[in-house]
Amino acid sequence: MLSFFHLNNSIYNPLFFHKQPNKVYIMEMEESKELTLAQEETIKKTLEEIKKQDPKKNKRVYPIVVFGDEYDDKEVYIAYFREPDFVAFSKFAQLQKKDEIAAVRSLARDTFIQGDKELVDDDSLFLYGLSAKLVNIIGSRQAKVANFSIAGK
Repeated sequence: MLSFFHLNNSIYNPLFFHKQPNKVYIMEMEESKELTLAQEETIKKTLEEIKKQDPKKNKRVYPIVVFGDEYDDKEVYIAYFREPDFVAFSKFAQLQKKDEIAAVRSLARDTFIQGDKELVDDDSLFLYGLSAKLVNIIGSRQAKVANFSIAGK
């Protein structure tokens, strides 16, 4: 059972409560982290440079940001991933049938362009940071079947 509470009316102190039989774990939730304006500008500039290098292959590029914690070497990790091509998508789809995490790691390796490679290679950064966001690069476009045939003819 999960629930969030605030301790008084003026200061919100969200706590995470997770109950298991005969045990209660209480952990403070991390505050929301944001990029600085300088970091945002750097990401935009890098994104433009990547798209210029190979406009066809890098038509859709997704920067993914993972915030480090006290155990990491950096405060912010940034990596750039391209939309998967047919081969990378097919490989991902096949692996996903057997092992979803291995499939996402394969997708990360196949679509990584540049940036902090630790997001792909470091287990902690990958599992608890990148993997949850990376699947967002596989999106679908709006599509519709235009069926103009008349029934019975």
